[in-house]
Amino acid sequence: MEINCVITARGGSKSIYKKNLLNIGGHPLVSYPIRAAINSKYISKTYVDTDCGRIAKASKEYGAKVIKRPLALSGDTIDHGDVIRYSCKEAMSRVHVDIFVVLLGNTVMIDSDLIDKSVEVLINNQEATGVCSVWKAADDHPMRAMEIRNGFLCSHRSVTRDKNATTDRSSYMPAYFYDQGIWTFRSSNLELEKEGPATWNWLGEKVIPIEREWITGRDINSIFDINYHKYWDLLKEKPRTLEIYE
Repeated sequence: MEINCVITARGGSKSIYKKNLLNIGGHPLVSYPIRAAINSKYISKTYVDTDCGRIAKASKEYGAKVIKRPLALSGDTIDHGDVIRYSCKEAMSRVHVDIFVVLLGNTVMIDSDLIDKSVEVLINNQEATGVCSVWKAADDHPMRAMEIRNGFLCSHRSVTRDKNATTDRSSYMPAYFYDQGIWTFRSSNLELEKEGPATWNWLGEKVIPIEREWITGRDINSIFDINYHKYWDLLKEKPRTLEIYE
């Protein structure tokens, strides 16, 4: 079985210019998903899709192959799904691929264990079309979403509200969000119409979740996020004992 990884890493981000090359712990940010993929038990080829020569150079230095993203897919308003479909089909033009693992190039919060788990989940469930890592909403539950209308806060119009809902989060129907971690799916999905939960339409109709802690669900999109990634090795460890101040 051929399993490939595609990492998307655009050079023209407006939030932080060339954020995929940020120095995190002595390595470029894009190297973290690359190394996670290369250290996986299942990934045979690792590609970085990019429109940037510097990102391409760094990716090759860490052992990835490069897929050059066309200019038509490099803008700010491009659907990420179109990029993923292009990159995966480009990889399949080189070798037949059974399963793809797609990662973001701007997060350290990914490791080979998560990759391997997602592949095993998909292989062991023949009915499933994809696997997605998620976190469970709490204070950021959609029931609490608001918008600014005419200068004032009001309920967000995209959310169907339960008028009996309270501030008790346990009264809400559980909601889950993609956590910037992993998408693993069968290559046959690429030939189907866009199907899948929410906007993640390359995952197919039957997607198995891997739930992670909320803190894992961050990629770097602002200056605020950088320290989370620099201290990730510390943050990801759960305390073994809790001390209460006396």
